[in-house]
Amino acid sequence: MNQRVLIVDDDLNLLQAFKRQLRGSFEVEIAQGAKKALELLESEKEYAVLVTDMQMPEISGLSLLSSLAKKNLDTVRVMITGNVDQSTAVQALNQGQVQKFLNKPCSVEELSFALKDSLALYNAAKAEKVLLRDTLGGSVKLLVDLISILDPGIAGEVSQIRSPLKQICEHCRIGQVWEIELAATLARIGLLTVPETLRIRASSGQTLSKEELDVVGAMPKTSARLIRNIPRLERISDIIAALRFDGREFLYPTDAPRFAAESALVTLLLRAAPRLAKGETMAKILQAEIQIAPLYARPMLNGACSIWNERKPVVEAANQSYSITVKDLCPGQTLLSDIVTLDGVLLIARGSILTPGMQEKVANYARLVGVREPIEVDARIPVQVG
Repeated sequence: MNQRVLIVDDDLNLLQAFKRQLRGSFEVEIAQGAKKALELLESEKEYAVLVTDMQMPEISGLSLLSSLAKKNLDTVRVMITGNVDQSTAVQALNQGQVQKFLNKPCSVEELSFALKDSLALYNAAKAEKVLLRDTLGGSVKLLVDLISILDPGIAGEVSQIRSPLKQICEHCRIGQVWEIELAATLARIGLLTVPETLRIRASSGQTLSKEELDVVGAMPKTSARLIRNIPRLERISDIIAALRFDGREFLYPTDAPRFAAESALVTLLLRAAPRLAKGETMAKILQAEIQIAPLYARPMLNGACSIWNERKPVVEAANQSYSITVKDLCPGQTLLSDIVTLDGVLLIARGSILTPGMQEKVANYARLVGVREPIEVDARIPVQVG
């Protein structure tokens, strides 16, 4: 557990006294003045607790705490002050996100008790964050596995968009890359509610009745509802809910939705992925897309076009190919060839990163139906997949 404490004051003698008397119980660092404290906070260290005096020359304790709050760190904030009026307290709570106040002069015993309480608060918050992260990560991996089993080509298509996605997000300053990629990945989870025969007929381009089109076309809204209750995916759910699907492909929403740029980018990626998988260039895809996109999507598409007009796309290093059998497959390997059954049914598309669920699916088909071997992967030793 992190026990690192930073104490800030303009009185060096007081700081040294605190450090000397607390060092047996805590990992104490000191900073004479807020300027020095800010330098320490810019380092790679994360402090579990920050204790600062309110009144200091040049930069006040409140300004220091406000700077810390903007960094969105989990550090517990403690303020020592000899004069805390209601206005100061409100500012400290709202701007500096202060959790505790101590009166000045403050005894070592009082500070020690406050530090123990603050460390417990910090470590409890960290443990809850780890639990939430692992729960979210597990939920997302399960959904991705389900989509890959439902449609083997989806995982391979998603791998095609990672490089252009990163470039477009950085250039156009659109959201976070992981949110856009996850929205593009989970947009089709609603297909789980569509009868298999209808999915096959829609994907093969067969004529559908109005009722069937309504069912298939509701897929983005269904996808959004399915993931809505997963913590931290509310924004992604909103992006997906704004998408349009006509049963065969995604269409740009006619009116600018709440997350217009994000939804337009996800739509572009979903439309581009199968074409990229067939070898079409991103530059050519963008030229075609900008002709049909609505006005609100044009700034994003123009920004994306400028990437490929002004400089060459990032060229990734060639993968090292290895030919292996089904029994040698491991989660984390990237497929460089499709995995298909002996009678030609696609199980997992090339470009997919193998997950435990995919591996089990292939193993079951190999045992019961037969799978074509060898299989091309990019490494004998896979990347870590949790």
